[in-house]
Amino acid sequence: ESRISKKTIELRLDPSLANKEVEIYIGNRFIMTARANNVGVVKIKKRKKIGKQIVDGINQERIRVLV
Repeated sequence: ESRISKKTIELRLDPSLANKEVEIYIGNRFIMTARANNVGVVKIKKRKKIGKQIVDGINQERIRVLV
């Protein structure tokens, strides 16, 4: 599940992924590696280049998150 707020994108993952590194893809293209916080949420700033790419991926329903 994802949530887009005014300044950030939140990718809400399963709580079992808390404090784990995940890889974020748009389709088959690798975008970034991130660490989920203590409740399993990855936060990304919307204004950054990667943030804009992730918003586009969410809108196209092409985001994949892998452990």
